[in-house]
Amino acid sequence: MSETAGRIGLRINVNKTKDFSPYVQEADKMPLFVNSLPVEEVPDFKYLGSTLIPNGQAKDDITTRITAARKAFFRLTKPLWSHHKNESPHLYCHDPFDLTVWF
Repeated sequence: MSETAGRIGLRINVNKTKDFSPYVQEADKMPLFVNSLPVEEVPDFKYLGSTLIPNGQAKDDITTRITAARKAFFRLTKPLWSHHKNESPHLYCHDPFDLTVWF
């Protein structure tokens, strides 16, 4: 694999490379090496925001996404609903109807 990548100018970083092979039986698994260095085998893998797990279920991934969305929502809404002007001056709007529009 390293040889083929090298032919087109790529280098494989062993520290960033992970082995996730959920469909290979434990008895058939063989260690993976890149440039004589072992590649770390991981029980799950995060790819494009989704967590891949061996049994193929998405329950854990859905729970993780809901938790992240909830945290992001509350992080944004707390300053918006705050009545204290000095907490977040960039998001505070005292009275949205008190804005003047110039044409």
